[in-house]
Amino acid sequence: GLVFGAGNFASSYAVPVFVQTVQGLSATQAGLMLMPAGLLLVLVLPLTGRIADMLPHHVPIFTGLICFAAGVAMMSTADVNTPFWTFALFVCVSRFGLAFIIPSLNVGALSTLPPAQLTRGSGSVNFIRQLGGAVGTNLIVVWLQLRSSFHHDGLMATQTASNKTSQELLTSVTGSFRDVGMPAGISDSLALDYLANVVQAQALTLGFKDCFLALAVVFIAALIPTWFFSRIKAPASDA
Repeated sequence: GLVFGAGNFASSYAVPVFVQTVQGLSATQAGLMLMPAGLLLVLVLPLTGRIADMLPHHVPIFTGLICFAAGVAMMSTADVNTPFWTFALFVCVSRFGLAFIIPSLNVGALSTLPPAQLTRGSGSVNFIRQLGGAVGTNLIVVWLQLRSSFHHDGLMATQTASNKTSQELLTSVTGSFRDVGMPAGISDSLALDYLANVVQAQALTLGFKDCFLALAVVFIAALIPTWFFSRIKAPASDA
C-alpha cells in the first residue's frame, strides 16, 4: 500500500510537470494527456475486480507492479520530441497496472483479518496508502532537484572552448542575431544565454528520466513484499 500510494501520487505529479516544463505543453494539454489513462482505469477496474475474486491476490498485484514499472520505464525514454499520444500511451500502461493493484490489494489485505478487525484494517490500509502518496510526492520532488543539479553541473563542465558542438551552436545563433541587425556584443551575450538555457533544459530532462527510472525500480522492489503477501493465510472463521 505504501509503494502503491507513492507511485500513484508521485507519477501523477511528475507527468504533468514533465510535459509542461520539458515539452512546453499547456496545463490544459497536460490534463488531456492524463485523461485517456483515467478513462482506461474506469473501464478496466470492473474486470480487475472480478479477477481479484478469482485468482490468488498476489498474482494481480504482481501483474500490476510489472505493468506500472514498464510504463514509467518507457516514460524515462521520453524527451522534448516525444509525440503527445506516445507519452499518453506510456501513462496508460502504468495506469493499467494500477487497475490490477487497487482491488487485489484491498481485498487481499482485509481477507487476512477476522470480521471484528475489518474496520481498523480498512482504515490502516487507507492511511498507509495516503502516507505513501505524501512521502512519494515529496521524495520525487527532492530527487528531481538533486538529479537535475547533478546533470547541470556535469553538462556545464563540458562547455569549454574545445567543445565543437557548443561552438558550432554559438556561431549559428550569433550569426542569426547579427543577421537581424544586432550589435556584436549583444548577439554574443544572447547566444551564451541561449546555450545556458539549452543546458538547463537538457539537465531537467535527464532529471525527469532519473525520476521515472527510480519509480520503476521501487515498483520492481515491491515484488518482494508481494511474494511474502502470497504466503499469508486468512484466519479461520469463528464457529
